[in-house]
Amino acid sequence: MIPAWTTLGFKGYLLARLRLGSLANLNSRAFGRRRSLKIAFAAGALLMALLHNAFARASSTALLVVSRVLAVATFLLTLGVFYEAARLSA
Repeated sequence: MIPAWTTLGFKGYLLARLRLGSLANLNSRAFGRRRSLKIAFAAGALLMALLHNAFARASSTALLVVSRVLAVATFLLTLGVFYEAARLSA
């Protein structure tokens, strides 16, 4: 899983560098701001997935409920990643 995320991150870095010229322009252009939002969504989805996985193994009912909520939040953040990717490619 980590090599896949590393590959995707490196490809995103190369594409952003081609589009922006330098990473200093990341927050000064609309493309850079969308890219930053997409990265934030992806990081959030990864964190939520890790927490969901950790809480799913718990024997506590409350933690199992938290795990289910995190699964839905992970799904919604993943949809946000794809939505932002579609906006970036348009």
